[in-house]
Amino acid sequence: MNADIDIAMSARMLIDRHGEDATMIAAQGEYEMRERGDEKGAEIWKRIIDAVEHANQENAVPSE
Repeated sequence: MNADIDIAMSARMLIDRHGEDATMIAAQGEYEMRERGDEKGAEIWKRIIDAVEHANQENAVPSE
């Protein structure tokens, strides 16, 4: 499966499960990977954070 699709699916799953806390949950995943010295894993989590934030912006209700 395409890595971009995996990132998008992971972001959607986090949003569905954690709602507004999805970014925080993903940031925790990134932090934990960096603490373990897993830079590749941390980069994946960073991409998920970006995808969550992008999805949230697309779904935001415009203010009047």
